[in-house]
Formats: sequence, structure tokens, C-alpha cells
Amino acid sequence: MGNAVVHFEIGAPPGGQLAAFYAELFGWATAPIPGYTAIDTRGGTGINGGLADSIADSPWSTFFVEAEDLQAILDKANLLGGRTLAPITDGPALVTFAMLADPDGLPVGLVQAAQPGPDQPAALGPSSGHGAPVDWFEVLGTDAERTQRFYAEMFGWRIDDQGDAS
Repeated sequence: MGNAVVHFEIGAPPGGQLAAFYAELFGWATAPIPGYTAIDTRGGTGINGGLADSIADSPWSTFFVEAEDLQAILDKANLLGGRTLAPITDGPALVTFAMLADPDGLPVGLVQAAQPGPDQPAALGPSSGHGAPVDWFEVLGTDAERTQRFYAEMFGWRIDDQGDAS
């Protein structure tokens, strides 16, 4: 089984206008914390995400893939034509993450596979509601075959005859 996509993130200039936009547009619940806004899509399925203050005020979006060994994934990305954007970092709420760039420079997040214990609850999925679930994403690279090979090699994803990954 390949590594799962477990979170999405949208980066935008600070100011918070996007949180209200997405909440109104898709029915998502937002919860601001310093430098970040957590998103509960309220779709009952799919993944949750967040809005981050963008570096250099350039907008971006990405997804986060869960992995056991973040350094091994970063090292592999560097061998396959990607590069490390952010080293392994212990973030708020007991989350360990890193960022890489694929061969086209697109950002991809990595998050340490959760090991729930007495001090750490299991990850919560989207709550029930009328929000739009996030349960599909696409990676649009400049060379489809290279992009597919990169992600298949990185995360064990399988590409079917229609080009859909699983």
C-alpha cells in the first residue's frame, strides 16, 4: 500500500481573507491559530487542511503525505530530481513535518505517521456537515510520465491505465 495523502494546505499572504472565502464558498469551518488557520471541511469524508501564511507573499497549495521515515523520503526525493524545501521540523500540536519540491518545483508536504498514545489522540477526520469534502487532488507537472514515475517511486502510488493514481 502506498503512502496516504492526509492533509492539504493553501498558502496565501497574511490577512485572513481566504479563510472567510473558503468558509462561505464550501461550508468549511475554520479555526485561526497564530500564523495558521485550521480547516475542518465538514464533509464527513476526505481530508482536512489549513491556510498558512505564505513565504514571500506568493500563493501556493500542496498536499501532505504521511510517512514513517521523513528523512528517507527527503533523501529519496533528492536522488530522484526533487529537493528539500524545509527540513524535518517539530511543529505545533505534536506534528512532525518536512517539505520537498518535486522535479517541477511543486511543494509537497510530508508528515510523520501518527503513533497515537496516551498523550496524543488519533488524527481526526472531517466532521459531519454540509461542507465540501476534499477527496481528490491532481499533480500537474510539465512532463506527465516523469511526474508519474517520481510520485510512484516516492510514495508507492500506482498509476492505472487512465492515469489515475492510487
